[in-house]
Amino acid sequence: MGRAAYERDLWYDRQHLSRSIRKRTWLAISQDLDHILVKFYAKLKRTGYKHILDRVNIEALKRKQTAHWEQIFVYDIDKAYRKRIDRMNKVHNQLEIEPTHYVTAYLYFMNMFQRSILAHAAGPHEAHQMISAMQIIVSDDLSRSLESYYRPSTLQISADFVHAFMDDKGTRQG
Repeated sequence: MGRAAYERDLWYDRQHLSRSIRKRTWLAISQDLDHILVKFYAKLKRTGYKHILDRVNIEALKRKQTAHWEQIFVYDIDKAYRKRIDRMNKVHNQLEIEPTHYVTAYLYFMNMFQRSILAHAAGPHEAHQMISAMQIIVSDDLSRSLESYYRPSTLQISADFVHAFMDDKGTRQG
């Protein structure tokens, strides 16, 4: 394990999170995720990234984001996750998305996820458990994403970049 991974694991210890709390947290968030994503893309369209969004299939991006969030909440980190993060960051680098905007988006999602948890938790104790789990999971994902974001290998563009601009059937969008 590299130094950065070791130090990240000191802060974001996912190992103590039970599968049950992770699934309950995902269930709460997933009830509102479509609405959260609609708001997220509406906000992005009012930024300097509008020209990018005008060329992509937002519905396909929303499906990919939903799958990503479900994966990190419900399942363990594995090689497929790491490859997905690398692919995602290749695209973000190619699109010249600033890391500060990337972090801001994560903070937006954390805020919206917290609101979902508060709306759907059975009570304050469960809400606290779920918010704590969400913060660990999302912070860990952000940390891993930023590691990948700054790795020189993520700057190489391949078919993954092209795939980001296609829908699930391979049809070019935009």
